[in-house]
Amino acid sequence: MEPAAARSHFGALALAVADEIANASASYSPSGPTAAALVYICLDPGLSIGELAERIRLSHAGTVRLIDRLELERLVERRRNDSDRRARFIYLTTSGEELMAAIMTARDDAISAYLSVLSPDELSTLGALSEHLLQMKEFDRKRAGGLGINGKIRFPIRAK
Repeated sequence: MEPAAARSHFGALALAVADEIANASASYSPSGPTAAALVYICLDPGLSIGELAERIRLSHAGTVRLIDRLELERLVERRRNDSDRRARFIYLTTSGEELMAAIMTARDDAISAYLSVLSPDELSTLGALSEHLLQMKEFDRKRAGGLGINGKIRFPIRAK
């Protein structure tokens, strides 16, 4: 395949998968910084307000208001820091965990619909190429919500 055609196909695939994920999770999920905050808290429980603010690119005050709203909706809770009584860490509540499980299942289903046509070897090749591209572009795991395990990028995927 010609390089221009490969770039075009890759761009079309990226948009199609992103649209499918957005459509699949839209009925469960808030949008914008609220959705991003829930994902970060799900993937990295116990974030401080400051860490969360940095990741979702909101001011500290804006993040406090967002967490206040999510607490009112009973999706998150603040817990005291034993070493610094002034600090609070943010965790999902049971309702928040259930919401995130539904969102992550919808996300995985949308991705799986595209990947189901690949053979195990093709899927392995796609995974290796994806990881290589992310590493070459200095993928920001914290900003994107992925958790690094032994230098590898990991996102929660439910078992089939």
